[in-house]
Amino acid sequence: MNLQSEPSGWDEQFEALRKEYCVGVSEKIADFQKFVLYLEAQPDSADLFNAIYRVVHSLKGSGGTYGYSLFTDLSSCIESLLDMVRKRQVALTAPVFNTLLTYADLITLSVQMARDGQQDFSSFEARKGALFNSVTEFGGGLHALRPANASPVTPGRPPDTTRHSRAKGVVMIAASSKLMAQKTKEVLATGNYDVIESSDGLEALRLAVETRADIVITEIELSSLSGHALTAAIKSDPVMQATKVVYLTSSKSALTDAVCMPDAVVFKDTGMAANLARILTLL
Repeated sequence: MNLQSEPSGWDEQFEALRKEYCVGVSEKIADFQKFVLYLEAQPDSADLFNAIYRVVHSLKGSGGTYGYSLFTDLSSCIESLLDMVRKRQVALTAPVFNTLLTYADLITLSVQMARDGQQDFSSFEARKGALFNSVTEFGGGLHALRPANASPVTPGRPPDTTRHSRAKGVVMIAASSKLMAQKTKEVLATGNYDVIESSDGLEALRLAVETRADIVITEIELSSLSGHALTAAIKSDPVMQATKVVYLTSSKSALTDAVCMPDAVVFKDTGMAANLARILTLL
């Protein structure tokens, strides 16, 4: 008796669901664009703002379910902007409305690509990084990601606290793979570093900014924000430019889609640990 299910049948069902989902996304984005234009004319309307927020939050949660992590990444970024507006940290100005409409354009284009059968969205990395940088600038750049009560720090160095007093520096590990994170920590354990880690790109960026990480070791595939976008956000900020970024990757073409170049690349092979240890001594 053959107990194996027929993968082709499920594939067909899933593709049908994805197509139906894309139709729904197109309808939501059309509504979103109308709401944005209406809100521009009525900036005090809580109903319109909440309608916009619901669309973004919905796409943030549903994108990954249907295999469209790009929708989730873009929506997570815009939800951060809307949260700043809701908390009155950012005013509803023309640049904010332009950013919201840019988000709608990117979602619309990616939906069209998906409906045409395209699966590779790597060409969106630069645009995603640019959108994220725009959003962080509304909140005062990456400095806005630091807690309000944090003391001033020297660019590229960790805060002057007891926790970091005997360490060589702060290293942020951004890795979706628990195995890669563990192997990286094993290498760092011999160097007396303070290590923080996250599998989420946006959280990794926040932690790197809060601690003024000296080194960020990142995989490219991360949730919320890719390694490319994470690197671009760090390298484009004047305070964080001193932070060194190291890619962990198995791809020989990892730099093809990079918006900003990392300081080093370590390949995931049998020599990974030795190569990472050597590069850390050079940074």
